[in-house]
This record gives sequence, C-alpha cells and structure tokens, in this order.
Amino acid sequence: MPSLRTTLRALIGCLVVGVTATQAAGPTSAAPNAVCLVDMTFRIAGDDLRGNTLVQVTLGTKSFLVDGGIPGNTVDTRFGEFEGCVPNSELADGFAITSISNPSWPETTDNWDLAGLTLHDPETGITYFDLQARGTQLIHRFTGEEPTIHTGPIHLG
Repeated sequence: MPSLRTTLRALIGCLVVGVTATQAAGPTSAAPNAVCLVDMTFRIAGDDLRGNTLVQVTLGTKSFLVDGGIPGNTVDTRFGEFEGCVPNSELADGFAITSISNPSWPETTDNWDLAGLTLHDPETGITYFDLQARGTQLIHRFTGEEPTIHTGPIHLG
C-alpha cells in the first residue's frame, strides 16, 4: 500500500488550479491561520536543476531548504516545513524561491529552467500558488545574476 506522502505527491502532481489560492473542503489538523508545511511541485524545462543545488523557500522571515537534483523536462515534488509556522498575514508579500548553487570545480553556478511551480499545504489542502508556463515559455530561468523569483501577493479566498 502506498504511503500517505506518496499518495499526496501523486495527487498534487495532478492538480490543475488557478493562481488564486483555493481550499479543499473538510477538516484540517493544522492551524488555519498559518503556513507550516509546503509541498512544492517543480516542472523543470530543458536545463536541469543540479543535485549540488539547493532551493530556499522563504515566507516572511522564515525559510527552509530543499534538495535540487531534478532532471530536465521532468516534474518532481519536494516537501518542506517552516520551523514554527508562518502567520497567513505574511502571504501578503508572497513566497520567494531562491536557487543556491554549490558549484564545485569544474562546474559553475547552476542555471536552470522553471516551467511550472505549485506551492501546496498538504495539511490544510490550500494551494497557495500554481503557475504553469505554456509551450516553450519559462516562468523563470535561474542564473547567478537572477537566483530568486517571487510569487507576488497570495490572497486566500
């Protein structure tokens, strides 16, 4: 029998929602006015996210790191938890996603292509952000000069 985490990841990968946050019906076990856990589904285009690169997810003054290592032209999900929850009021400034390269000779800073990103809370069922590029477009090309993107304000509704 698949684990709950495996099942959640499969379901998250199938979600098709708008950029506006939505909430699933039903009871929740997490604080309804805070962000504690986040599943991030990355759709990587042609240029991969290297295994020696970390991705920092920041909301308000708190952040966590997840491992890279996602091949080009694939979709994969990473799970993160804020040390202590972040109040929903911090969603007004949105999330920041930062690529932290750990180049080792002969490699250089990791440049990679983000074609889709979903930020979802598996405890509350809230999808905070979901944006998928169309065709060959990218949401962002991470480089040493542009290592961060911002989701913009998140409005729960």
